[in-house]
Formats: sequence, structure tokens, C-alpha cells
Amino acid sequence: MAMLSCVTAFSLMTAFANGESILMTEVFVIPIRPETFDWSGDVRSDQFSYQPSLLNAPDLPSWIHYTYSKRDHHGFLYGVAPKDRKYFQVIHPRETSDTYIHTFAATDFCIDNHYLDESVQNDNNTKVPRQKNNRRITDNFQLEIVGLNKHTYETRYKVLDMNVLEKENLTKYEVHLKIDNLNVEDMFDRNRTEVLLDIFRKRLWKDAADLYVTFLASAIELGARLPLKPSEGEGVVIRLGSSMPFSQELNELQEEVKPLWKLPSCPRDFKRTSVERLFREAEFALDWCSFRLVEQEQQSLQQESARRGPSLNVLELPASGISEHTEWRWARSTKASIPTRSYFEEIATTIFVPAILLLVLAALLSTVLCLDREKM
Repeated sequence: MAMLSCVTAFSLMTAFANGESILMTEVFVIPIRPETFDWSGDVRSDQFSYQPSLLNAPDLPSWIHYTYSKRDHHGFLYGVAPKDRKYFQVIHPRETSDTYIHTFAATDFCIDNHYLDESVQNDNNTKVPRQKNNRRITDNFQLEIVGLNKHTYETRYKVLDMNVLEKENLTKYEVHLKIDNLNVEDMFDRNRTEVLLDIFRKRLWKDAADLYVTFLASAIELGARLPLKPSEGEGVVIRLGSSMPFSQELNELQEEVKPLWKLPSCPRDFKRTSVERLFREAEFALDWCSFRLVEQEQQSLQQESARRGPSLNVLELPASGISEHTEWRWARSTKASIPTRSYFEEIATTIFVPAILLLVLAALLSTVLCLDREKM
């Protein structure tokens, strides 16, 4: 069964348009389809390929990831906007007109168009978008996506404006899960994600009314092995966060699985817990060796940039702080920052040492020949 056309953005937004609004520390998903580039008519969805990147840069930021679903023949951009912006260059805002933003209600993941047609003037008399739903737009940047029709080799280009909104209630507590029987693209389905959230909201973490997804990654990206059977899911690592403390049920569940922490991962069906039925009925096969309750004081909850090597140069933020409307831009390397390498050792090894040995051998041979000539 094909994935539903309404793809989740995990409690705020999702869908592709000329502009996207995402929440800080919350997982977002943006589908890329042929309709994104106005390809229509008698075409097959599997005849297209897509290449996203930061505008005027060779790659995406380290916290934005791209995957292509061979099942649905769609591309997906997903990730979490980090709280720490040290991986990005902060520059002065450019002048912007009224910005078109695709936003969604917290309980509705389907497409619902809204416009930010109100704007305000800042101190520099620059027109900037007004806050939406009382959330301040902290940053904005642009992504470029190149679409290729592999049958006709036609190339089309799209620029996507991204607006990062400030999250009102940041998570202090997170549940770390590893689901063995699913792929990361399966969690783009709104219905499947809501089922998982409801298990916690209604049974295990009833006080977590603000529960949402804070992390999503393929288990293969994080070092897991591919399954022996290609038909089985690769596994997905997901985190659910809330500002409410852990419930007694979750603490008891962690105590139940603690003896398994000495194992890096459990084989499938290795251990069944007291709440196994809740997840098995919803077709979630959890790896209980990876189950963790994480508090903000114990470790940083924001680890998106660690999933890939930093593609951006780390720049210190100015002491004066960050302006209200800044942009993320690729931090290009300067010539002075590129490390230099000395080739003296290689030259000495490949040229000077053989030359000295040749001279020594030549001198010895000459000496031997001269002595033999005198004896004759």
C-alpha cells in the first residue's frame, strides 16, 4: 500500500511549497514530488531524481537529511532545526517582502495553506514577516532542489525558503526508541506516527500532552547492520520528547530493561517486556536493549549535527548576539584556513636518499676498478 499523500511533519507542518516553516528541536518532513517542479501529464513518478542542497552550496546542512523512497518514488527532506547555531554563519538579514509560508494546525498534518500577509518594520525599516501563532521567526535560509527527468534529461530548479520558528516549550525529557521492523520512510506516515504517540499519551506517559518527535534517523546511519533478509526493515531510531517528567510507568519499564543495557543491541524477539503487547498490536517491534529515558541534565538532547560529519565550518557567534532575523549561510573556507603540508620528507626520501646511495656505490665501484688496474 502506497504511503498516504498526507505526510507528517510531526505536530506542526509538512508539504512542499515555495516556503516552509519549521519548529526548532522538532522533526520536520518535506516531500519532493514531480508536482513540485510542475511535471504533470503522462509521466511516471519513478522517472525523476532530485538533488537538494543549501542555496549556493554543495551540500545540505548537517541537520537536514535527504532520502529517496523507492516504494513511493518520492524524495523526502527531514531533520531537526538545532538550538545551537554554531555550525552556521550568521549574516545580516536581507530585505524581504511578505513571505509565503505553508503552515499547519498542530492536530492536522494534511495540507492547509495559510499566508503571512502581515508584516512589521524592524529598526532598519526592513519589512519582515510577523510572528505566526505567537512564534518568533528566529532564522531563515534557502534550499535549492534540482529535479531531473531521467527519460528526457530535462532539468528543473526550485528554491525553497525555510523559516525556523522558536519552540515555546522545549523538551526536558526524552524517550529513546529503536524500532527494528520499520524503515525511516515508514515514520513519515502521519497515521503510523500518531499511533506510536498515542501509546505513550494514553498508556505510558499520560501527562505528556505536548509529546512530539524530537529525533528521527535510520538505524543504519547510526551504525546498525543491515538485516539478513532484505524484506525486513532496516530499523529506525526515534525520540519522543515532552516537558513533563517521566511517569511511574516509564521509570518501571526502564528498570525492567536495565539488565539488557550491557548488550549493544538485542536480536529480534530476544526480550518481551510487560508492555510488549501495546507495541506488537500496533506493529512496532522494539529493541529493548536500546530503550532509554534521557533527561536534559544528563546529556545534550540535540545530536542532529553528529549524524554526519560537519559540512560547514564552525564559526563563533559575534559577542553582540544574533539579530532577530538572521540567515544561515554556508561558511566557505578561506585560503588562510586551509592547512599546509610540507613535502620535504617525501622529496628527501624519493630523490636525495637514492642519489646519495648512487654516489656512494659509484665511488666504491670506481675505487675497486682503480685498484684492480694498478695490480695489472
